Amino acid sequence: MVTFGVCLIVLMPMRQSEAAFDVSMWNLSTRLSQQTDAGQISDSVDIFELSNPLSQTARAELTNSFNESQFAYHWLTEEATGQFHTAVTHGHRDPEMRTVSDGRMHILADEPLHVLLSGSLTYAHIPGDIVGINFNARLRNLDSGQDVFLDLHRGGNLYFEPSSGILTMSNSAILDPGIPYELRYVVDSSNTGDLLPTGPVDASGWVEWSIQPVPETSTLFMLLAALILCPRHARARQ
Repeated sequence: MVTFGVCLIVLMPMRQSEAAFDVSMWNLSTRLSQQTDAGQISDSVDIFELSNPLSQTARAELTNSFNESQFAYHWLTEEATGQFHTAVTHGHRDPEMRTVSDGRMHILADEPLHVLLSGSLTYAHIPGDIVGINFNARLRNLDSGQDVFLDLHRGGNLYFEPSSGILTMSNSAILDPGIPYELRYVVDSSNTGDLLPTGPVDASGWVEWSIQPVPETSTLFMLLAALILCPRHARARQ
């Protein structure tokens, strides 16, 4: 007779009742500007007020060009989880235009946090036009003023890169408790250095910051011990 053993592992780590992290401020900017014979003109939409969750679209328009951002942010402070997703779309149809999507957010944690960055941007412009595409993100320790990491990606003929392509970024870090950090992304597309005539420029994509708790050491030991004991228990029943 063959006896089968089933080992069920249930881990219920204790978590403190106070907030594990919180968002103290943000500045979510959607803007574009154009240099004309009469000077510079611009349009922008800035979101400063904190909202949890945040589900909002911001759109700035200038002449025949536009910049649109879609924000889907939510977090659970006591669970130490959060997702901050921004979708961006740039459409240039005018000369000497610069379009910038720029988001800064400050967080402070009461316990170690795992922060993950991911993003992708697809862009295209007429080959030969002097167009620059910047797709960047940065995690900074505000106490020291030092970057934990900096992701920089470029495209476009201004930087001697292809006139179309896909830029991607991915990074992660552990945040120390009690230290304020800034999470920032920048999507910047520009044809301000191009000579007339200028063709269309398109860029669209997304950036996401994800926050997760770091497993407690005691929980990891419990899991390891359970994995060691389960096979022994199964063999004892054979």
